[in-house]
Formats: sequence, structure tokens, C-alpha cells
Amino acid sequence: MRIFAVYSSLHLDRKPAWLDDFRARYDEPYEYHITLKQPCYVHDEMIPEIKNVLQVFMATKEIPHHRIDLKFERLSLKPNAPKGGCIMIDALENPILMDLQLGMRKALSAYQNYLTPESSQWERDFTPHITIARHLSPERFEEAKRDLQEDLSCSGWINEAYLQVLDAKNAEEAKKLDNRTIFLL
Repeated sequence: MRIFAVYSSLHLDRKPAWLDDFRARYDEPYEYHITLKQPCYVHDEMIPEIKNVLQVFMATKEIPHHRIDLKFERLSLKPNAPKGGCIMIDALENPILMDLQLGMRKALSAYQNYLTPESSQWERDFTPHITIARHLSPERFEEAKRDLQEDLSCSGWINEAYLQVLDAKNAEEAKKLDNRTIFLL
């Protein structure tokens, strides 16, 4: 079995000075990204088909200037997330991104063997965000809330979507760029 998901690298051109340190303290400082298709299990032989579906879908999408600009300003606190408290900064509404994600969700609707039961709902209720803390115990969640600063505003853009395919038994593969197939917007 393999795991696949579709993400978009988020290039931030403005972020608060405190943000990277906060993330390093309360989360893994992984690459900023937007999840367009939640992780799903698939058989190895399905991967070429998924790549083809994405290639066809992306070839038909017309994104102005081949990028989507995003602004993040709304704090989202989830003290009872499935794996512990989570803190995010939600994006302001962006119809182009919403349309891209909905189209991708429809194009990949045959693949719904999600890693977690919540993933299906997160995909349907797509809320673009930056995760800045996760998997927090109740005490750690309260500590993180106290460490938050008022300036949450971030801005940036996405200009690609990438399919990431991993061995289901080796999450370390997520850090390897050669496990990605990139589709430009």
C-alpha cells in the first residue's frame, strides 16, 4: 500500500517575526503548505492513474497569472482536535483556491480510502490555513495560547500543486522532494 495526497507549497512573503519560532516550539517546522487532497491509501498500480487524472485536471484549469495570492488573518483554536490541541491561522476567502480544491476533489473522487476518519470531512469542509501548533496536550495548548501574539497577518501565494506518494510504512519519505510530482498552476 502507498499513501498519496495533493499539496501546494505556500510561499509566504509576509509573516509575523514571531511565527517561525512559535512553530518550532509547538510543532514540527515543516514546509508551509495548503492541503488540497487529504492523504489516502492506494495500491501501487493506481499511482500512474492518479498522476494522469491530475495532469488532465491541471491542464484544464486556468489560473490567472498561474498563481493564487492568499491572506491569512483569522485565528482558529481547536483544543479538542483528534490528536491533541491545534492552532491555525485561516485564510481569507479566495474563490479561485476554493474552485481549484473542489475541482481536484471531484477529479480524485474515486480515491477515498482516507488515513483518518476525519480527513474526509476536512476535505469536504476545505478551510485553507497555516497550522502553527498541533498535537498539544491541554496544558501545552494553554501555554501556546498564552504565547500567541496579536499580529497574525500573513500573505503569500501558491503556484503549483504536487502529488506526494509515500510508502505507507515510512513517513520520513515526506521530506524527500523526489517523492513529488509537480503540476504548475
